[in-house]
Amino acid sequence: MSYRKLLSKFKLVLCATSLLVVLCSIVDAERFRYIDEAGNIFWVDSLLAIPERYRYQVLKPTPIPDEATIRWMEQRRREKEREKLVKKQEEERKRRELERKREQVRLEREREAQRMKNR
Repeated sequence: MSYRKLLSKFKLVLCATSLLVVLCSIVDAERFRYIDEAGNIFWVDSLLAIPERYRYQVLKPTPIPDEATIRWMEQRRREKEREKLVKKQEEERKRRELERKREQVRLEREREAQRMKNR
């Protein structure tokens, strides 16, 4: 094998290796996670992309979760939303019940006053 062929193969291997290293570093980029007040989870590539008020949450780069974890987190988020909705509906039901009772008491007092007046 001639020197030129050997050199060209070496250059080809060197270029391929360099390309592989660059692609691996892109794929293995650091990811950061933070959660806002509403409980939404955000993933960003840079610490600077995180709003300053949430940076305290980030101690180190966070590994990207697998699909099962993402599904679990999404299910948990939906459960929390459902719990909030049920709680809000229950509070609304109690408020309506209290208003109904107040109206009953008011009507009873009016009837009693009317009876007293008719005597």
